[in-house]
Amino acid sequence: MARKIRRKFDYSRKTQQNDSRSLGLIAAMLNIPQLLATELALQPAQIQNALELFAEGATVPFIARYRKERTDEMNEIQLRDLQDRHSYLTER
Repeated sequence: MARKIRRKFDYSRKTQQNDSRSLGLIAAMLNIPQLLATELALQPAQIQNALELFAEGATVPFIARYRKERTDEMNEIQLRDLQDRHSYLTER
């Protein structure tokens, strides 16, 4: 009888740990720029500024060449990765 109770307790502890991990992932998904910064190993300000430029209609080559000061020297590869990943996360 004691084993059954203990197993139930162990199972509930594991379930709580999985739930807290899931909540962490959900919270990260709600903050997409923060998630992108973590995934791409960039600063959140770089991500935010680049996303604002994309929203204004700027292209990757334009940002890489003429808006380096706003993106803190992000190169074309980083910008393309950001654009692709952001599109993937926000598509419906």
